Amino acid sequence: MDDDLLSNLAQASGVDLTVLSLRLVALSVSVTFVILVAAFTVAHRGDRSRQARIAQCFALANLFAVLYIGADTAVRLDALHGDLSGTLPKIRVAIATVIFAIAAYINLYWALASRGILSWARMALLYAVAAIVSTVLWVDHPALVIAGGELTRRGMSVFADYGALAPWFFGFALALSALIFPLLARSPLRRSDRLGWWLNVAGITALYAAGLHDVLRELRVHLSPINMLPLGFACFQVGAFAFLALHYSRTLREERHQHMVLQRLSDEVDRDPATGLFTKQYLQKVLGERDGARDGGLLFVDLDDFKAINDAYGHLVGDAVLRHVAVALRTQLRGDDVPCRWGGDEFLVYLADTGPAQVEEVASRLRAAAGRMYFDEAPGLRLGMSMGYAALTGDHWQISVARADRALYVSKQNGKNRLTVITDGREAAAHDGPPESERRSHMEVVEGGG
Repeated sequence: MDDDLLSNLAQASGVDLTVLSLRLVALSVSVTFVILVAAFTVAHRGDRSRQARIAQCFALANLFAVLYIGADTAVRLDALHGDLSGTLPKIRVAIATVIFAIAAYINLYWALASRGILSWARMALLYAVAAIVSTVLWVDHPALVIAGGELTRRGMSVFADYGALAPWFFGFALALSALIFPLLARSPLRRSDRLGWWLNVAGITALYAAGLHDVLRELRVHLSPINMLPLGFACFQVGAFAFLALHYSRTLREERHQHMVLQRLSDEVDRDPATGLFTKQYLQKVLGERDGARDGGLLFVDLDDFKAINDAYGHLVGDAVLRHVAVALRTQLRGDDVPCRWGGDEFLVYLADTGPAQVEEVASRLRAAAGRMYFDEAPGLRLGMSMGYAALTGDHWQISVARADRALYVSKQNGKNRLTVITDGREAAAHDGPPESERRSHMEVVEGGG
């Protein structure tokens, strides 16, 4: 900071210093909002939804607001420094960004009001019109907006030498703002959150009032000694950002709730209501997606003499047995395994990344869990499980299901309550469960109860 600037700062009035401080605060607030909105827009860059397009339009509107506040602040710093040689281009940029900001707000209204996706061509056309209108600012002529290069300095305010078109130019900008701002205030999003809507309306009102004040000021009608438009832009950004933030938070909550409802409905479709395990259709879908895979295998689990249990103790006990077995399957299997109720008292489990040795361990845990089951209505009941396993070999998954079913049949034929493993479709190995005497004892209890 040079000596002239320090000297001018020391001589500046309290009002000028206050205005400059407010400009810097408004610039900081605006830049912060631009960064936040830009981050949100980038995060949804691949999203073609209406919400993403609203965010894009709002981001551009914020960008033009920052450019205006930055250019206006630079003009005041030039006045404070005392060197106006490069000030006129900054004034032109400030006025041009106001035109582009109005175009951005029109696009924002279109995005809010549109039921579909706002066309990029329509948006680009509006910005092209704004660029054409702004070109008159760069031509010095008494009949246009800028009459010449003469500047008038008053404190830290700098006024351009305006031409005959200037009142019409500024009046057109005010009329366009008067048209678009009420439409923004009546946005369909006003139903999302009343607090956000009121904040948005307050910001729009402050922006329009500041614009009207500054247009009159540029035309030498001084209602106050300070330029209000940068503060108006900052107020609008605060209100609009609060409005959209509240709207998006509500939208996210609704989407999360909808996702939970859909997930619950999906679970109801994919889950067997009696056991809570996956349905046969769900496992078929999983196996279909993994068709041709060679990792893992299929384990059939069938409850021994389940019909005799129903006959001896009744269907309520039979239903309780199914629920207890479902709990055992959920607790004794790994997270990647997929157990389902295949039908009746038959269960089919997809065991991920499992070989014959691991299958024996799984079968042992399931038999142990079955042995610990106790039923108040049937204290003498001892549950047995016959199991058949077939590895996935790269063939169609239905072939592996048939092999596991054949292995289960072998277990039934060889005395029940045991595991049979088929590894290649030709060889079967039977693995005994508890001693045969225990199985006979169980059968005796069931038959005695009948």
